[in-house]
Amino acid sequence: MQEPTVKTDHYEELSKGHGEALYAYKGLPILATGGTHEFAAETVSSLVPAGASILELGAGSGALSLRLAEAGYRVTAVDYVAANYKATHESIEFHALDLNRDFLLDRQGTFDAVVAVEIIEHLENARHLIRNSFALLKPGGTLLVTTPNVNSPASLATFVWTGRFALFLPRHYEKDGHINPVPWFVMEDALNEAGFEGVSVSSFKSGVRSIKGFLGFLVQCLGWRNQGPKGQKLVGTATKPRLH
Repeated sequence: MQEPTVKTDHYEELSKGHGEALYAYKGLPILATGGTHEFAAETVSSLVPAGASILELGAGSGALSLRLAEAGYRVTAVDYVAANYKATHESIEFHALDLNRDFLLDRQGTFDAVVAVEIIEHLENARHLIRNSFALLKPGGTLLVTTPNVNSPASLATFVWTGRFALFLPRHYEKDGHINPVPWFVMEDALNEAGFEGVSVSSFKSGVRSIKGFLGFLVQCLGWRNQGPKGQKLVGTATKPRLH
């Protein structure tokens, strides 16, 4: 049986000091576009009380884990490339895991929140991540997921021109390991199917910030029934039902 597709060459090179990320937090590379970690941290702080236990999936260098730990959360970080994880903080524990497989850590029902920022597009099965996250959460716990929004104007323009979505071109497949575009309706369906309530699928970062984005906006105007989120980043939040 073949192993899951995991493309991590770029991240392993970063762990060796080859190349650099565009953004960083206290010296830790941020492997996401500008503003994504800030948005995630603000969203978590608005939904989850300080002192809560958080599981971060696809933690990369640990930049977001450190940001959350400094905000007063107890953080468990998970990533495939252990050598790339550099964060050190007394309230963070780290595990090297393949998220394509079950990653329950024998910790079912123990986390107040699960945060999966810019990782679901690297995995073969979006529903698998969401189901495992549901199992790991306490009743009343919160899930936050972000991923590139294939419904953004720039992405639609890219699709019309190339037949591929923005950030899912061949170079993003090979270098960044973006193997699985997750449309807004797939995320919404997966969250509902897993048993979550209070499901919200939205977006952030303006999708019209370039000529390509403007052309994509014109394409969207033709599709008047396209009610999907239009920002550059897709955001899913949901709550595990409380016990009655």
